[in-house]
Amino acid sequence: MRVERNYFHNNARDGEGYGIVVDGGVYVTIEGNVFDFNRHAVAASGRAHSGYLARFNYVLEGGFKDNGSYQQHFDVHGRGAGGQYGGPAGEYFEVALNTIRGEQEYYVVKTRPAFM
Repeated sequence: MRVERNYFHNNARDGEGYGIVVDGGVYVTIEGNVFDFNRHAVAASGRAHSGYLARFNYVLEGGFKDNGSYQQHFDVHGRGAGGQYGGPAGEYFEVALNTIRGEQEYYVVKTRPAFM
């Protein structure tokens, strides 16, 4: 599957707000898109046999806070016992050659990460 040359913006929802979501059993090539004011530009469920290649995208600074902090632009959820962190997380992910402008500061010393 390919997602290319789109403008994903203003996806604001409590606990949601994703520009693109990749779920189980699919691989997606994400190229040449512009993202602004999303919780995550691209997210993945972490299910087996899934992944994404995100290249040549432009991620602007806009974003929404979730539980008091900005969330990373590119995200993959783990399938571990702790919920979203740890354990298996899909099969293959490549985030390369993107321009990311979102380094909003919060809690004085932290900035918004590009990938988690």
